[in-house]
Amino acid sequence: MKPVMFIRNNSEIKASEGEILYRYSSENKKIRASELQAILEERMRNMSELVLQKHLATILNNGPENSAVLNIKTGEIEGKSGKFMIDENLLPKIQFIKEGDFSETKGAPALKLIGSLESYDKRNILSKEVNITDNRILDAFLNPENISEPLALVNYQLDHDTFLPIFRFIQLANTTPQEVAERFKQSATTKVKRRDKQVQRILDSKPPKASISREKNQELFTELLNKSIDHNKLDKDIARKLLLLINQLEKSEIDLEYLTDLVKTISNNFPNDVKIRPALRSSLRYIDHLLYRE
Repeated sequence: MKPVMFIRNNSEIKASEGEILYRYSSENKKIRASELQAILEERMRNMSELVLQKHLATILNNGPENSAVLNIKTGEIEGKSGKFMIDENLLPKIQFIKEGDFSETKGAPALKLIGSLESYDKRNILSKEVNITDNRILDAFLNPENISEPLALVNYQLDHDTFLPIFRFIQLANTTPQEVAERFKQSATTKVKRRDKQVQRILDSKPPKASISREKNQELFTELLNKSIDHNKLDKDIARKLLLLINQLEKSEIDLEYLTDLVKTISNNFPNDVKIRPALRSSLRYIDHLLYRE
C-alpha cells in the first residue's frame, strides 16, 4: 500500500488535513519521520538519476567534444576548448524546458543568442557562488587567507537585506567602491530597494556606529584599548559589550591582529547566538569600513 495523504479533515478516523497514513505490518498508522524521510530521499534520488541520465544521453549523442556546460546562475559556459560568459542581463530571459515535463515544445527556448564574443574584465562580471552565506562572509573577513573569489563575496551582497563587511573584499578583487556601486546600480534585480541601500552604504564615507556609551563602559573600554581582556572570563554580556565597543575605537586605536583574535574567540564561544551575532556583524563592518574603504 502506498502512503495516503488526507486532503481534508476526517472526523470519523480522527485524521487532519495533511496527515499521511502508512502501512506498518498489519495496520495503517500515521507515518513516522524515518519512513517519510526515506520516501522523500528515494524520490529525490530517482529524480536526480533521471535528470542525470537525460543529460548524459544528450552529451553522448552530441559527442563530448561538441558539448558544454552552462551555469545558469553565473552565465559561465565551459567546454572542451575553454569557457565564455553570457551577459547577466540575458540570463533571466532564457527559458528552458521544465524538468519532468517531457514536452519539446511547451518550454522551448524563446531566446536566440546573436552577436560576437568579446573579451571581458572579470571584475565586471556579477557572478555569484552558490554556497555563500552571511556566516561565510564573516568567516572570510576573519580568515582572509581562505578567500579564493573575493568578488563573489562582494556580489553576494548585491540585494542583501543585511549589511556585512565588503570593503576588504573589494580591495582583494582589485576594484573600488565606486566601481562596485556603479555595477550594482546597473544590475538586474527584483529587490531594487535593497540594492539601492547597498549602493548608498558603499558610497557613504561615514563609518557605522553602534549604540553603546564609551563613557558608561569606561573600565571595559580601557581594557580593550590596553589589550588586556581576559579571554577566559568572557561571559555573554561582556562579549557583546566588547563587540559594540569596537565601534567606538578610532582608526589609530585599532590593532587588527588583536581584535581579530578577540572576535574569533567570542565567535567560537558563542556560535550563532542571537545577541552576539548582530554585535559581531556590527564590529566587523566598522573595522572593515575604517581600514579598507579607502
